[in-house]
Amino acid sequence: LDRARLNVWYKARQFKLTWVKLLGPSVNALYLRDVLGDADRDALFPEDYHSDAVRELWTKKDAGSLVRLDLLLTDAFLRYAVEVRAGYQFPRAIDPDWYIVPDKIDPLALLKGTLEKKDFAAAMAQLPPAYDEYKRLRQALKVYRRWQKQGEWPILRDETALRAGDWSPMVATLRERLEREGFLRVRVDANEMMFDAEVEQAVKQFQSAHGFTPDGVVGRGTRAALNVSLAARVAEIEKNMERWRWMPRKMESRNVQVNMADYKLAMMDKGKKVLEMRVVVGKDYRATPVFNNKIQYIELNPVWKVPDRIAREDLLPKQRQDPEYFLRKGIHVVTSWGSDGEEIDIDEIDWENVKGEDFPYKLQQESGGKNSLGRMKFMFPNSFRVYLHDTPARFLFERRIRTYSSGCIRVEQPVELAAQLLASPQWSVRDVEAALATAQTQRVDLAKPTPIYLLYWTAWVENERVQFRPDIYGRNRALPDHRLYKAAKKIASTR
Repeated sequence: LDRARLNVWYKARQFKLTWVKLLGPSVNALYLRDVLGDADRDALFPEDYHSDAVRELWTKKDAGSLVRLDLLLTDAFLRYAVEVRAGYQFPRAIDPDWYIVPDKIDPLALLKGTLEKKDFAAAMAQLPPAYDEYKRLRQALKVYRRWQKQGEWPILRDETALRAGDWSPMVATLRERLEREGFLRVRVDANEMMFDAEVEQAVKQFQSAHGFTPDGVVGRGTRAALNVSLAARVAEIEKNMERWRWMPRKMESRNVQVNMADYKLAMMDKGKKVLEMRVVVGKDYRATPVFNNKIQYIELNPVWKVPDRIAREDLLPKQRQDPEYFLRKGIHVVTSWGSDGEEIDIDEIDWENVKGEDFPYKLQQESGGKNSLGRMKFMFPNSFRVYLHDTPARFLFERRIRTYSSGCIRVEQPVELAAQLLASPQWSVRDVEAALATAQTQRVDLAKPTPIYLLYWTAWVENERVQFRPDIYGRNRALPDHRLYKAAKKIASTR
């Protein structure tokens, strides 16, 4: 029990009971009991909210039992309200790269406000995140748990690739697996060992839902995704629901969202996706952090002031290996990036004896076709020095796995994104292209800064189908399953 909060609550009420009347538990108490008992639908545990003790005390009429029931219900509400609204774990304690701060919650004020509402049931229903994405995951969790009760789905143990026209006992296993998740309808008249057109179409749908190119061939990657257990998929849905609880109560109606795990950027306006494109995100050892900010300006034909870490760790070794590297890439060595910075002749530097840990220079790359930022960058100043930018390496967008940057995010359609963000008659796609053609470095401020969210979703629902993506940064592994988390806390409390 949270004795400190309970004392504050009951003292303010002059120790009047909250949930119990003369004849026993109130209507509100009954509804609260049912909500807490159904907490697992939000990937939480009823046992965490005294469900067993409440059930035991419910029918007892003696004063002591009724008082204890009231205390347990109040304590359960205070904990449930926080956990269903802001998560059962503190984000930064689990994921040090998560910098989005959930809204602060005063559980006592929330309890008071909820009880004061005319419709207590409606007020309780507003406690979980209101995002449609969260609600769809909650429904998906219900479905996957139902499938889980039917037993694990079959494993494709043979590593031989399967494709249209194949005839094999493994195709029968593949059919059962696809049927279990609803990608293939059950047909009693089908030759279960034949990889026919219907199976091929089902495989393509499965591949699309898992971020693969839908070629209809069950190769190593597709087979590995098919063999992920039902239990693991349930846990993945639960973990993504927990991340939604770490989000602010709501996002602005017009915003930019980047889902790193999906390598996608979406421009949203009034709940609708007005633009979508592929992106390249940070390498696994330079993972792009999760945070939110506001895009304030766009820089056309930018000069790249190379971050010190990239200069030391990435570019210096290339210059040592190839003395012409900086020259070819249009990289200049300067004493500082300020107006008083002086350029140093590259040939006068003994690069073999320049130490990375004591790198004394600043590097900047001239604007133009060689520039690593491409033709523009989108700035939302932050302490991570992360921003969106164009790139000359267009071929990377064709790859399924796109973790190649040093933390910044490379966007596939920078001109179209700029036109959407500027959203004025003076800045159509044609106008942006014309400004770029001048080759002049130019800063263009947004009339209204646009919120941007750099996010990490490995499971979500789209077109009534759960989408799963690889845990590219291991953030799911870092977020323990609620059951394991609960067990660890119980063990720790006994030490």
